[in-house]
Amino acid sequence: MTTLDMPRSNRARAFVVGNAVRIYDTFAGALRERRQRRKLRRLADAEQWILDDIGIGRGDLDWALHLPMHVSASREIEKLRDRARHHR
Repeated sequence: MTTLDMPRSNRARAFVVGNAVRIYDTFAGALRERRQRRKLRRLADAEQWILDDIGIGRGDLDWALHLPMHVSASREIEKLRDRARHHR
């Protein structure tokens, strides 16, 4: 059965539920990204030897924290760190 085969009221309900799920997922993702960036901001205040030990630079953190909110700053930091490790 496709959505078009459903009675009109069920299609409307499916549409509303689908949109509600997408809105919830978007909101949950935004909250998750805010929490991750808060952690990255705290990490940016760490001593340089800690950042060196982790394998990321303070400039990398600053760059990631200024990315648009729909981009995962944590994932971008991981990518930078992994590239740096492979080039050693």
